[in-house]
Amino acid sequence: MSQAQRFDDIFLLVVQELQTPETLLTEFFSFLARRTNFYDKDASDLVLATYQEHREMYLRAKFEGPMLPAFKLTFGPEQLNVLAPAVDEPVEEPQEFLTENGGKTERYEWAQSEADLRLKVSVPHGTKAKDLAVRVETQRLELSLRGSEPLLQGAFPARIKPDESFWLLEDDSVLFTLSKATAGLWQSALKGD
Repeated sequence: MSQAQRFDDIFLLVVQELQTPETLLTEFFSFLARRTNFYDKDASDLVLATYQEHREMYLRAKFEGPMLPAFKLTFGPEQLNVLAPAVDEPVEEPQEFLTENGGKTERYEWAQSEADLRLKVSVPHGTKAKDLAVRVETQRLELSLRGSEPLLQGAFPARIKPDESFWLLEDDSVLFTLSKATAGLWQSALKGD
């Protein structure tokens, strides 16, 4: 999977949920306003340049072939439709957090592939992202509520790539997706567990 395709499954779920291009863009820019400092500076030139760059790439690929999108999007006057796959590949349905090649501990659930480690950590009901203190380092992870004892802390059994890892708060859980520095399966998510 290329770096550009890493979030495709997440984006497709968002597109399916929001339905219209206007809603998709409104929700994205609203997220940036609520959760980032994106609007500290005028980014209108950046937004326009990024749109133009990706439209040119799309048009070039469309005429040069054989790149087909995983889904064809139809922008109608009212709705954004996510149609059947453009290629004959099965579409994976979104599933609950699965502990494949992983397990559960008292503090978290975890799963892994050769390339990634996923953790799910429960947080108190009503927790907001701004309430969290999160440190993801090459060999350590720490999650706590600001000013409180850590909810989770520990060392990884091997190195990860912090710059290619992310976390999000969803339904009273923090979900981590951590990119392993070296491919392979681990015996545990954190040393000692």
